[in-house]
Parts: sequence; structure tokens; C-alpha cells
Amino acid sequence: RIIEVGAAVVDAQGRITGTFQELCSPGMAVSKFITSFTGISNEMLDGKPPPEEVMERLHAFIGARPLVAHNASFDAQFLRAEMRRAGK
Repeated sequence: RIIEVGAAVVDAQGRITGTFQELCSPGMAVSKFITSFTGISNEMLDGKPPPEEVMERLHAFIGARPLVAHNASFDAQFLRAEMRRAGK
């Protein structure tokens, strides 16, 4: 499950014209390894919405825009799984 998602809209001149970033609670405790790897703790995720809710907002933000990603093959697996769970 994801614990954070971020996206940016970049125009043809390379300027960032919009951003999206949210933490989400995966419904389980985050391991010490994940906290050390990401810097995101269980306390930071307390009270955050589930990934399905965040995916709804991300989907609306992205719209029909093409996606470009760093480490895309890894990230795309998580993004696809969470979008499926959100019915997108």
C-alpha cells in the first residue's frame, strides 16, 4: 500500500504550474525500515485518509494529462494497484 503520493503539472516551458501531495494511511503499521527509507512515521500517518480517497483526488488532479515518473516501473505498479482499488 502507498503512504504518500505526489505529482506536478509542468507546462511546455518546463515551469511547474500545479502540485499535488498527500500522505495516506495504508491501514497497517509502517515498518521501521520504511520509516528510515522514507522519513514517514506511523505518527505522521495517524488520521490521514486511506489510499482510495487520495487516489480519487489524484485522479481528478491528473485528468487526461500524460504521466512522467522517476523510477516509473516501480511507482507505476503501486499507482495502478491503488487506482484499481479506488475503481479508477
